Amino acid sequence: MKYTIALIPVLLMILLFGSCRNHTRNYPADAEIPDSTMVKVVADMFLIEGAMIQLEYLQEKTNQSPLPYYEAVYRKYGITREQFLETLPLYTGNAGYAEKLYDRVIERINELEEEGKRQK
Repeated sequence: MKYTIALIPVLLMILLFGSCRNHTRNYPADAEIPDSTMVKVVADMFLIEGAMIQLEYLQEKTNQSPLPYYEAVYRKYGITREQFLETLPLYTGNAGYAEKLYDRVIERINELEEEGKRQK
């Protein structure tokens, strides 16, 4: 759980401090991971973190690290941890990319939520 807690502030710092510059393009030209994949990866990671926080809130402390779950996400989308860590700052390093990435991640999570409701 301490890895999750450490990752959340890092992602927030990247998003906040990286928003000092602005671009009009939807994604960085030199990004190794396409924006459509990056949105799915980040959305899945947020869902993993949310689930782990929820378990802790419910007093079901698992003492598990989210890292194995992240590795499963990397495999799911055919990327490596290194590619993700190298590409994330390209997306979050300026206000334009960060805002667009974050908006699309929220859209993705909302779509997954609606899909889940339809399946019930």
